[in-house]
Amino acid sequence: MRLSSRLVLPVVFGLAAAVCAVAAAGPGLAAPRNARSTWVNRNMPGPQQTFEEHFATSLVCANCHSNIDSASNLRDEKGNGVAPFDLWQATMMANASRDPFYRAVVSAEVLANPGRKAAIEADCLKCHAPMAVTQAHLRKDPAPGFAVLYGSGLLTDLALDGVSCTACHQISPEGLGNVTSFSGGFRIGTRKRIYGPHRNPQGGPMVGFTGYTPTYSTHISESRLCATCHTLYTEALDEQGRPTGHHLPEQTPYLEWRNSVFSTEATPRSPQAASCQNCHMPRNSEAGVPIRTRLARTPDGRDFRTPVRDHLSRHIFVGGNTLVPKMLRDFGREMGVLAPPEAFDRVIELTTRQLQQNTARLEVTDLQRAGGKLVFDATVENLAGHKFPTAYPSRRAWLRIRVTDAAGRVVFVSGDYDDRGRLVDAAGKPLAVEAAGGPVEPHHTLIRDPSQVQIWEAVMQDSRGRPTFQLLRGAEYVKDNRLLPRGWKPDGPDAHDTEPAGVGTDADFVGGKDTVRVEIAVPAAGVLKLEVEVLYQTLSWRYADELFRFRTPEVVTFAEYMDKTDTRPVTVAATKHDLP
Repeated sequence: MRLSSRLVLPVVFGLAAAVCAVAAAGPGLAAPRNARSTWVNRNMPGPQQTFEEHFATSLVCANCHSNIDSASNLRDEKGNGVAPFDLWQATMMANASRDPFYRAVVSAEVLANPGRKAAIEADCLKCHAPMAVTQAHLRKDPAPGFAVLYGSGLLTDLALDGVSCTACHQISPEGLGNVTSFSGGFRIGTRKRIYGPHRNPQGGPMVGFTGYTPTYSTHISESRLCATCHTLYTEALDEQGRPTGHHLPEQTPYLEWRNSVFSTEATPRSPQAASCQNCHMPRNSEAGVPIRTRLARTPDGRDFRTPVRDHLSRHIFVGGNTLVPKMLRDFGREMGVLAPPEAFDRVIELTTRQLQQNTARLEVTDLQRAGGKLVFDATVENLAGHKFPTAYPSRRAWLRIRVTDAAGRVVFVSGDYDDRGRLVDAAGKPLAVEAAGGPVEPHHTLIRDPSQVQIWEAVMQDSRGRPTFQLLRGAEYVKDNRLLPRGWKPDGPDAHDTEPAGVGTDADFVGGKDTVRVEIAVPAAGVLKLEVEVLYQTLSWRYADELFRFRTPEVVTFAEYMDKTDTRPVTVAATKHDLP
């Protein structure tokens, strides 16, 4: 049993244990199909320029930290705009509280655990609407629920600004990297200090215009800052909403990173060491040139004559999610998004590039064809500084193997998919593993049959040992064969909550890579073509089918968005071979 019962997380704002974005009904849980929740997805209020004693929304910061034609500051060596506001506005951070997938899964979890509604909504808002939650705490008001997302006034303005400028840049360094800082345990000071990575800040303009004081601190560039919301533990509940005593490591990219060669906290550091910000907020332009620029312009569109700074971080927060940005782009008007469609196009482009250039490498070796049999090894190397796929357990990657003859006829296929991105058999019928309540595809060391698919994913099970796709039923992982980061150590201090599950004695599943042996029957004569791909999805169709069991307005809306969105996987890596 992989339990964390020893870990009882203190929560800064006195809320219940963190229960961030959650999934749908699993086996053994029947959800009413005509249920209604108290909040909806559509017609959200738009962004507001709001100022108060502790926080300002991003539109306030945009007065000086956005690009404008009349100002030359905040540009790279080619004159391309690199202003923080402009790059941030279409990211998942900016849209954390508007995200329709997030809203759908929280509504499903509330429906499944109605007695925990207030705690679920309040705890999820800690990381998806941190300014509103912190503001309520500082005023000694009750923790807000999801009604705040559909109201009006100060807290609604702050909530709908997502993970915004004056949230992250006011997090203080105390306690970062410790267990008390995880699951939304960040601490925001009350002295209006805006932390940044540049020494000797010239604070006059910011103090005069906003009352915030720019303050140098190294912690703003360190992974332990990101760990506050990207290391999450959830408390498992039974069907009656009672704690089972299990604490699930829902997502642990920081701990995975800390137990790898990429850790900047290790002594000594490896040559590959890099922080979260190094990869997700690069300091170089797209051409690879270190960015040197002044950090702001005047509110009326002129250039401040502040010092030129080296290594401005591009606030692109690029990850692996192309699905939700497509929805935010296509249905942005009803979701009240801040960014224009072209900004989401840019996020999708950068994310696809990240997946295809910096995520995984595929190699086919020991390729042999003889006597009507094709044999080879497919090795996938993880290039990321954490597991791949990472974080929230809706994500998956898989191996697609396709052999065709000279006429283009399919001889063998494993891991094929349809136009909706569902895994299918050779006849194009969705596999049983794609349906709610279906089996869980096991980890494979050997592929011999088209029905076998190597899927790298995390699948939970409840306290009674039943597979579940509902987060608050999750007691531990029945399967977690996601690719480990390079240098992951089974005896490392963070190994307990990041260890794999369900891989058996696979000797080829090691830190940084996994090798799958393929042995398949093929025609003894004739030219063949072999194609092998690594594919990735933000939301597996199995997960979606489990979620769609719940008929809340948020789930129905999300299903409508899914139906109108390209949900096919992204090709991460691919290789082709002609077989004479």
